[in-house]
Amino acid sequence: MEYTKNLSDFRKRFIGTSYHSKKDLVLNSFTAENIREELLKKDKKTAEEVSTYFSEMNRVFVEIKRILKKGGKTCIVIGNTNLKGIEILNAEVFAEQLQNLGLKIAEIIKREIPSKNLPSVRDEKTGKFAKIDNKNKVSVYPTEYILIMEK
Repeated sequence: MEYTKNLSDFRKRFIGTSYHSKKDLVLNSFTAENIREELLKKDKKTAEEVSTYFSEMNRVFVEIKRILKKGGKTCIVIGNTNLKGIEILNAEVFAEQLQNLGLKIAEIIKREIPSKNLPSVRDEKTGKFAKIDNKNKVSVYPTEYILIMEK
């Protein structure tokens, strides 16, 4: 599709990667701030990556709000996870960020995911996605949340 000739450079542009600037982070969420503080006690690099992710998603939500018409809706599908023994409450953070930007919750759907094609387990020690037979495995996204927000 000619989006890139170099996969490594392409991945560096993903939301929340460690290659992005750590300056001027706007988390716009009390929950995100708490997660950041808990992660800082365990691992600074992971705390920075998660904070960058939340900040960059907040910028996405600012743009969503800008382009939505009054009464328009957006749908965000996300799962919570666990890193370094800390719960990463993505759904709660996103709902809070969107509300703080002025959107209203129209509905939140919680759905258990028995299996899916994405990597389903993470190595508890390294935090990296792992094979299903990994002895240190933990579930990555056993539940997904569908946030339906309205402007």
